[in-house]
Amino acid sequence: MKRPLVIGLIVLGVLLIAGGVAWQRGWLFGFRPGGAGDEGRTGSIAADPRSAGKKPGPVTLGRLEPARKVVDVGALVGDRVALFEVAEGDQVKKGDALAILDSRTIRRLELRSVKSQLAEAEKRFAAEEALAQARIKTADLALQKALSQVPDIESQRDKMNLLEANWKQAQHDAERLAALDNDIASPQERERQKLLVQQAAAEHEAAKVVLEKLIVGTALAVEAAEADLAAARSTKAQVLSAIPVNSLEASCELAQTQLNRTIVAAPIEGTVLKIFVRPGELLGNAPILQMADLSKMAVVAEVHENEVQRIKPGQMVRIDSKAFPKPYDKNGLYGEVKRIGKIVSPPGLRPIDPFAPAERHVVEVRIELDEEDGRHAADFTNMQVDVTFLSD
Repeated sequence: MKRPLVIGLIVLGVLLIAGGVAWQRGWLFGFRPGGAGDEGRTGSIAADPRSAGKKPGPVTLGRLEPARKVVDVGALVGDRVALFEVAEGDQVKKGDALAILDSRTIRRLELRSVKSQLAEAEKRFAAEEALAQARIKTADLALQKALSQVPDIESQRDKMNLLEANWKQAQHDAERLAALDNDIASPQERERQKLLVQQAAAEHEAAKVVLEKLIVGTALAVEAAEADLAAARSTKAQVLSAIPVNSLEASCELAQTQLNRTIVAAPIEGTVLKIFVRPGELLGNAPILQMADLSKMAVVAEVHENEVQRIKPGQMVRIDSKAFPKPYDKNGLYGEVKRIGKIVSPPGLRPIDPFAPAERHVVEVRIELDEEDGRHAADFTNMQVDVTFLSD
């Protein structure tokens, strides 16, 4: 047999074998080649009450992930981790300390310094306020004293009015005596009455002078007391505003916040999946660790664009991987379709089989595992699995 003929027969044999494998695995119908659980891809499903009466549909690859996603936990850029309070696999509650940063010591000292300044400012504020309040009280008492002279003014005005009436009455009596004959009113009586008029006039004038002085003196005293009171109040406001209590309180709050940030706290309740840095390393924008709530798991399956029309929300799905604990490594885990994506894109998952098509376009389908099954998949975040969509 000639050499070219032998080579041709070998090539023909390889093509026939590849075609048979492709037909068996369903590549000619757009199915993604499978991995674990291939025994169920030809029409039978491992015994499970949930899959009773179900037939296998599209088969594809998927990626296990927490239903509530993986959370990246970061820290202050430029700082360093002094120590970790947790290890990979630890369960934590929301708010638990995950790591302590190296800057905690200096932040604590900063807070202590600001608190000391605030305490001193508060003591000074209290002393200045007490002194200013005493000055205000003194000025207020002086004002009250000045105002207390107002009744004296009214009393003096009444006295002056009475003296004025006496003066007028004396004048009237003098005029009446002057009109009488000498045999009725003697010159001595007329002279005495004249003196009484002069005396009444003098008393009235003296009372008037006293009243004017009292009015002017009281007005000046009230004005001076009011000015002292206003000055005391203004001085109080000025002195107290110069003491930076409010700004120190804000600085104290800021220092406390900065101190709190030196403790990296868990943002959610969950499990520490991966720690990326070691104590002493300089921190950048990358997360220092990842964590997730593993109480509920999901699968993001990549379904070929030609098969999407066969997928519906609520559809039962079987998840296979030989890494699952027994007996789920053979029986698989189950979930249901929750959401079908709207974007067609190249696949992110690659089959192990080297003969599988490399260039395809897929749609992401989100599947949530049953609660019980999810517990058995909780240790396999990001693991690639085989996904079989079941139909009635």
